[in-house]
Amino acid sequence: MLSVIIPTHNNEFALARCLAALVPGAVDGVVAEVIVADRNSDDGTAAVADAAGCRLISLKEPRDERVAAALAAVERGRWILVLEPTVALEPGWQREVSAFVDGAEKTGRAGERTAVFRFAFDEFARPRRLSQAIVSLRSHVFGLPVPEQGLLATRTALSKALDEGRRAPSLDAAISWRRLSVLRSRALVHP
Repeated sequence: MLSVIIPTHNNEFALARCLAALVPGAVDGVVAEVIVADRNSDDGTAAVADAAGCRLISLKEPRDERVAAALAAVERGRWILVLEPTVALEPGWQREVSAFVDGAEKTGRAGERTAVFRFAFDEFARPRRLSQAIVSLRSHVFGLPVPEQGLLATRTALSKALDEGRRAPSLDAAISWRRLSVLRSRALVHP
């Protein structure tokens, strides 16, 4: 049902934490495959991806081009989740994603629907609360997600956004105009 793409660069420890949070989704049958789009890391990122059973694509290209290469390599999922390696989704995320996907499919508007997770820091220190509030406001009011919120879209919608992203500053800027839903589950960023 869902293919996860994780763009990495020397994220060995963060990737392990990110992948651990995806396990409940794999157990519930929500996650069909995980592709790690690595930027030629020189740490243990490739070993972590291999040990977790992920497919690894290693390129020297910028983030969005690695995401595009991983999208071309997707074999199983109609829906794609682009997730940063510094993010761990909070428990229960897979039920909400499943409900979102089912709702979009039933209404016949799956190609128009995209979603992001709520942004939150693992450590809740005072300076971090301000950053968290700014990202939340930016996402809710202006529909401008940050990469750390993850991005859930159909394969077709993501492919169109990547094409438009070649003319925009980033994938996230290209997708912001689409109907964007903010899920209740949080993307916990480890600073």
